[in-house]
Amino acid sequence: YPKEAGEALKVDEFCDIVGEVFGPLGKTFAIEDETERNTTRAALVAEGGDITKWLVFIDSLLAKSSSSSGFAVGDSLTMADICVFTGLQPLKSGWLDGIPKDCLDNYSHITKHAQMIANIPQVKAYYKDATGIHAVYKA
Repeated sequence: YPKEAGEALKVDEFCDIVGEVFGPLGKTFAIEDETERNTTRAALVAEGGDITKWLVFIDSLLAKSSSSSGFAVGDSLTMADICVFTGLQPLKSGWLDGIPKDCLDNYSHITKHAQMIANIPQVKAYYKDATGIHAVYKA
């Protein structure tokens, strides 16, 4: 966690915003009809959807915030990177019916960031044998 106040604020911003991504999903767990639930979830990540708006925002923050190093804040790994990586990748895992596995493909900065984090040697080693929902973290 950065000691410099401005960088700490940016880290908090990323982590808080990633948390907002899943807010709209909450109401879908109460939908009993599978077709309706899946349609509602798909709409959340479609153009103009409530989750899409957050993903567009996060992608733009990464575009603005990323230094030449590619990290979300500053020149080294921070909680912002961990929040973005572990918070968003499960969306493409298939664990949520109705959310297409390609839902992050249109976000070039999110995708590039995820690839970079997944290829950090310690992260790569940690997830190398991951299965299920955690397989999305593999490089």
